[in-house]
Amino acid sequence: MRALLVVNPKATATSPRVRDVLARALGSDLKVDLVETQRRGHAIELGAQAADEGLDLVVVLGGDGTVNEVVNGLLRPLDETVDAATEAAVRGAVPALAVVPGGSTNVFRREGDTWTLAFGGRGVALRDAKGLRDLAVLLAAPGRDVAATELIAGVTTAAAAGLAGLGADPVLDDRARAAYRTRLARLDEELAEADTHHDIERSARLAAERDALIDELTSAAGLGGRPRRLGDATERARTTVTARIRDAIGRIERVHPELGQHLRASIVTGARCSYRPAETVRWSISQS
Repeated sequence: MRALLVVNPKATATSPRVRDVLARALGSDLKVDLVETQRRGHAIELGAQAADEGLDLVVVLGGDGTVNEVVNGLLRPLDETVDAATEAAVRGAVPALAVVPGGSTNVFRREGDTWTLAFGGRGVALRDAKGLRDLAVLLAAPGRDVAATELIAGVTTAAAAGLAGLGADPVLDDRARAAYRTRLARLDEELAEADTHHDIERSARLAAERDALIDELTSAAGLGGRPRRLGDATERARTTVTARIRDAIGRIERVHPELGQHLRASIVTGARCSYRPAETVRWSISQS
């Protein structure tokens, strides 16, 4: 197996000794090339080169900025004019990514349609989904309750309160709900397969469809599974946000079990949601 070790020599906790120990450890089982970043954006070039050359693994020793650049490089298209299927056939699988934190924080960062997640010394990349955006809001405010209506609407509490005056017609009939659930089960299987094979493009398409189905299905049932009517905005927000956060944690857990387990133990969902870790965890969080 071939690997690339990308080292940011200016990262807080990076040192020549740590770099050399890591390089020797990796070199016992892999053919490793070590490159130190020289400038801003250099790690993007290194990630793209690793993907183009079909390397098996990229290991990053650095902070969240270096990790983010490498992920952008790994996912950067070879040619903007080439469709995703052709590019996948030419390039092959994206190299696996491992992170050895050289900075001081964990990472939950979105750029465009891609999330870079790093926790406990390991990093992964996932395509965007509404549940990931909800988690970012909660991680940015540990210990603070955030109304589900705020998360679903992306508005302040005052504005969210104005959502309650909707109509009172049934949302979905029994046949429609059954069809949605059947398709949702199939999507779960396809998403698990795509995430396992690091098929980012396919994951994006499936996640978008799943988000839409979850929004519709969960909005149709209230507490106890009773058919819900459109007037219950708070209950709709609760069920929808809870479902998409649980779905996001499930996707994370498949590719980064340690982070998924941490979130499952620390995230509280309901009419009000929050992030309440047992110990203080530092995060670098951004969305753009």
